[in-house]
Amino acid sequence: MVDSKEVLYADGTRPLTKKEVEQLVQWLGKARTFKAYQYQTAVLFNVKAGLRVGELCGLTIEELYTADGLCRQKLYIYQSKNKKKRTIILPDTTIQLMTTYYVKEKLAKKARTASVFDFNSQAFRKMLRETNERYLGFTQFSTHSLRKTFANDVFNHVTDGIGEEDTQHNRVARKQGISIVQGLLQHSSPEITERYLGKELDFYEFNVNDF
Repeated sequence: MVDSKEVLYADGTRPLTKKEVEQLVQWLGKARTFKAYQYQTAVLFNVKAGLRVGELCGLTIEELYTADGLCRQKLYIYQSKNKKKRTIILPDTTIQLMTTYYVKEKLAKKARTASVFDFNSQAFRKMLRETNERYLGFTQFSTHSLRKTFANDVFNHVTDGIGEEDTQHNRVARKQGISIVQGLLQHSSPEITERYLGKELDFYEFNVNDF
């Protein structure tokens, strides 16, 4: 996660920095609700899974956990419009996070078709909005910032260490990063992904001087 406050995003939502995620989780823990731990876990989970808020709140126990209560490494999400499958591979730290959550929230006692998180999209949006307004004051922030944080982190991981020089090697690396994020989010074109990440489109064009 990198600081991206200076970038103006077309949809008005930006990714969070690592520190901002930590701050958000901290203040959610102070919420006057017995679901505070659920909200905290949902934030930490989704910055590594990149789900839409509806997908996050609709995620079922059987989709995320085996019958033995083990968190799956691969998560399969089907888009509501065309039923197209999207595969998400969870890192070990997130698997451990959700395994602990399974035990603490006693999910084994619930139906396999029950939701992992006991709140709907509207409640989640309201909780994050009120927490931000009351304690944090993040700009360009919404529940979608979690999904965008995931996308931004993937892109930064792929392009880590390439520098800002406008060379053919760097352009190829950045295009690869865009392509990977596009596939993970299932955007219809790389241009959509570039706008989503707030990147300069012209920066990735082919330079004839390198040919």
